[in-house]
Parts: sequence; C-alpha cells; structure tokens
Amino acid sequence: MEIEIERAARYIAVHGDFKVLSSAVYNGGFVKTSSTIINLNVSEDFHGDAFAVFNSFIEEKKLEREKVVGMMTAVSMENAVILKKEGIMAVITAGMPPSKSTINIILLIEKDLSQSAMVNMIIVATEAKTAALFDLDVRDEQGDLFTGDSTDSVVVACKTFRKSFIKNALQFAEAKEEVFAGKATRLGSAVYDVVREGIKEAFFRHNRLRADRPILKRLE
Repeated sequence: MEIEIERAARYIAVHGDFKVLSSAVYNGGFVKTSSTIINLNVSEDFHGDAFAVFNSFIEEKKLEREKVVGMMTAVSMENAVILKKEGIMAVITAGMPPSKSTINIILLIEKDLSQSAMVNMIIVATEAKTAALFDLDVRDEQGDLFTGDSTDSVVVACKTFRKSFIKNALQFAEAKEEVFAGKATRLGSAVYDVVREGIKEAFFRHNRLRADRPILKRLE
C-alpha cells in the first residue's frame, strides 16, 4: 500500500488509496474509496461547525470531498507519533484531560480486510487505548480512571484490491481478504501492541506523562 504522510503545523494528512471504516467526524462510517485521511488541529475552545471547517480546508487543498475522512483535535501536530510494525502503521495524537484530551488513532493496514475485520480493528484499538491509559494511571477530574474522551476517533484504512489489477498467483494470494482481525489473531495482536505503545509515547510527548512518575505527580 503506497502512502504519503504530509505533516504541517495545522494538520497531518495521509494520502493513498484505501477503504476506510471510522468514527471520524467528517465522512465517518464506511468509505469504499478514500484518498486522504486528515487529523486537523483546532483550538481548545472550538465550538464551530466541523463540516464547514473541513469543507473550507478541502477546498483550499483542492481535495475530493467525498474521498476525505477527517478528524479534529486540540493536540499539537508536532507531538504526533508514527509507529510501524508488521505491515501496520499507526498515526496517533493524544493529550491528557481535562483540556486537549482527544485521542485520535489512524491505523493503516497493509492487507485487504472485510468490513467485519475492520470493526475488529476498531475494537482492538479501543482496548489498547484503554490499556495504555490504565498503564499511565490517567484520571479524570473526579479522580476516576480515564478511558477516553467523547471526541476520540479511530480510523482503520486498508488496501483495496481491484480484480483488474490481479495478474498472477502472487498478487491473488496477497489480495485475499482477511475475515477476522481480533486480538487473538496475529494481525490484531500486532495492532494492539502498536496502539498501546503509540498512545503512551504520544502522552509522553504532549504531557511528559510517564507510567513510572512519582506518586505526588499522580495525585496532581
């Protein structure tokens, strides 16, 4: 899967040829053909029209509206984490509550996944996110363990093979659709590890938050 990652102060954009399943604010759900996935930075007090913001951004960048999947966050793009493992790439931004607490995860999978397997990926990523937050002992304002923010988004993007491009046995084997991708599978296990590691690294970059921080820091 050929991809290009474009990094700027205001956004990270992943360009390629994917099919996507996501909880993204812009073109969320299932998108059969996507060419761009965007994680867009907004202010902490943003209460505007997300669709209007994305439409303006898409027009500015001359992208195809129906092929863009977009997320928003107040977390700085310079603290984004990009990890690769076994045909998986994760692009993650995360920050600690109560401000800048959105956790956005983009998963790029070097395989063709069924829609149910893509749902498996979202479940696995969410489990890994929660495990990372437990590892870090992140708490909300009430002191309860923080499991995620209401604006968190997960995007799963994978290869989409076209029959006209399959010309030999090797390409046919590579084009086989993965039906299952839960944590018990090799792919799901790898995604779990990448997301768990990536979120902890993202929190360290943005908040200098470590699992082994002193008890007084935890009480803060």
